[in-house]
Amino acid sequence: MKRFLFALGLVVLLAMPTFAVESVTVTSDSTVGSHMVKYTFVWVADGAGVVADNLTIPFIKGYIVQVAFVPDSGGTQPDNLYDVVLNGYGATADMVGGNGANLSDTTSTTVAITAPVYYDGTAVMDLGVTNAGADNAGTMMIWIASSQAPR
Repeated sequence: MKRFLFALGLVVLLAMPTFAVESVTVTSDSTVGSHMVKYTFVWVADGAGVVADNLTIPFIKGYIVQVAFVPDSGGTQPDNLYDVVLNGYGATADMVGGNGANLSDTTSTTVAITAPVYYDGTAVMDLGVTNAGADNAGTMMIWIASSQAPR
């Protein structure tokens, strides 16, 4: 009986779906200009193709003036038409202005934000990725101008 229960438990355990844990790594580079910082977000989606992460690193106050999205290639290439948002201010505003919608799985996208969004440094930013495919990955970069509105 013990062997039967052990075998049954093993079968149930092996039949359960497994999901990878999503991850985000954020780095900053202040060498892009005297009043500009570039933040790089390297993300890996979970088993459902999703990233939902609160980014509690200290971002500088300033205007988000440019954003770039780079899909991984090979075995971790995201599914075509994946979506990326960077929500702030209580998750109500996409800080990259909707520019992360329906992204290509093969081509990088760089956009100068024509109406730059001001980030005041007080809200936690939330990185969200959807439709990326299980365990797939990519990179998002934002440039924040710290001292004044871009001209």
